[in-house]
Amino acid sequence: MSGLVLLGTSKHTTSTSAAYTFQPDASVADSNVLDPPQSWRVRIWADTDIFVHVDTTAVDATASDYPLGAKDSRENIFVVPPGGFVSVLAQSAAGNVWFTRVKHG
Repeated sequence: MSGLVLLGTSKHTTSTSAAYTFQPDASVADSNVLDPPQSWRVRIWADTDIFVHVDTTAVDATASDYPLGAKDSRENIFVVPPGGFVSVLAQSAAGNVWFTRVKHG
């Protein structure tokens, strides 16, 4: 049996003038330093159209990045590399965006 395990959701505001950027694993200690760090899977959804950028540096999202529609019903799970960042930017109107760290169960 497989499924998704939700590890925590956070809500943030996003605007058309400034991207919101965060690091999913910044506050999570590596429980076994001998193991290589793992990627995070982050589900993203919003109540406004947004652009999403994922990388290993803190680059802000721009209008050239992945477009994601408001309340998009697709499974919007992005793989964030160890130490990586997620950035979102509203396309045409400010709104809220939710991030949920998930893992496959």
